[in-house]
Amino acid sequence: MMSGRRQEDFIQLDTQPVSKEKLDRLHEACLPNRMSQVGFIKADQDVVLIIKTDRDYLQSVAVTPQQIVARLGELLDHFSFPKTEVKHGNYHIKLTNFLGYQLCPFEVLYDEPNQYKRYNYWANSEMTLSNLKKNLTVTFPSMLLHLIEHYCFFEGGNFRVEPQTLLSVLELI
Repeated sequence: MMSGRRQEDFIQLDTQPVSKEKLDRLHEACLPNRMSQVGFIKADQDVVLIIKTDRDYLQSVAVTPQQIVARLGELLDHFSFPKTEVKHGNYHIKLTNFLGYQLCPFEVLYDEPNQYKRYNYWANSEMTLSNLKKNLTVTFPSMLLHLIEHYCFFEGGNFRVEPQTLLSVLELI
């Protein structure tokens, strides 16, 4: 339990709380050497606590996950393949593509395979976003857009992007 609320209440699918069993599956899927070699969290981290902390931070600065993804989308709209780098206004964006793609760990929360629409769009790349005016740079896997928008998950472990840093780079705070 966290702050008097059940852990299951912090992640919902179709407005319904997720069971403890499914959260355990999610935690397991996010660990290193499960769905990803490096993992979405470190072995000593709790995926639900990460989400709760990040959600609380976003609420404190009055920014929604959808606003973050919309801003990133505005910047990514200036890409036209096969370009791997683009400069737009105060931003420089570099895209590095890899073979294969990464599956979303949250798919383990769904009982039926057709309930979860696999996220494959750009899930095989890494983005480096630089705000040239602020001299700030963040690098993140492209799947992060999906994870933020749908689950308010900024990852843990090696690919963690601090919400404060991302919001600053995007000039949302």
